[in-house]
Amino acid sequence: MKFKTLLISAISALIASVLVVGAQVPSINSTLNSVFTLTYDNSTMKPTYSATGTGPVATNSTDVCSLAGSASKTIKVRRIILSASATAVVTDPVAILKRSTANAASSGASVMWQVPYDSSNSAGTSALAEFHSVAPQTLGTLVGMIADPYITFSNYTTGISNGPARLYYGEFGSPIVLRGVTQLVAVNHNASAPAGAFLTCTFEWTEE
Repeated sequence: MKFKTLLISAISALIASVLVVGAQVPSINSTLNSVFTLTYDNSTMKPTYSATGTGPVATNSTDVCSLAGSASKTIKVRRIILSASATAVVTDPVAILKRSTANAASSGASVMWQVPYDSSNSAGTSALAEFHSVAPQTLGTLVGMIADPYITFSNYTTGISNGPARLYYGEFGSPIVLRGVTQLVAVNHNASAPAGAFLTCTFEWTEE
C-alpha cells in the first residue's frame, strides 16, 4: 500500500510539472505569450529600407556600390543581394568590405533610390547608398573584409542566367553596424571584372 501511495504521488507530481511547462509555451494561453510577441515585433518591425543600383563595372573598379552611415541614426545592414551579367558565364569573387572613413567622390557616382518598407516610416534619407560606375578617386580606410563570396555572372548574350547571391547579417549575431556618416560597407571587385560586366546590388538595412 505504501508503494502504491508513493507511485500515485510521483504520477501526480509529473502531471503537475507537465502542466507548468505547458503554460510557458507561447502558443498556449500564457503570460509569456505577450512577451514573446513583443520581442518578435521589436526585432522585426524596426524601420527598414532598401536601395538598389545597377550599372556597368569599370575595368579598374574598386568599390562598385556602397552604403554609408547616418549623422542621426544607427544603420544596421541586414542583407546584401548581388546579381551580375557579362559577355560570358564566369564565376568571380566579389568582396564585402567595411570602411571607417568615407570614399572620395567620383564622377561616376549615382545615388541609389531608397525605399521604406512601411509607408508610415520617414523617407530613407539618413544613409547614403551609391553606385560607382567609375572607381572612387580615393578609397576610405579599410577596417577589413567581411566576406569574399564567389558569384556567377550570367551571359546576357545567350540568356543563360543564374540566381542572385544573398548575404544575410544579424540572424544569429550582430548585423553590420554603421555609426556616423564616415563608416560604410562596400561591394568591391578589385579591378578584376569580366568583359562587359554589369552588377546589380541591393542593400537592406534598419535605422534606429
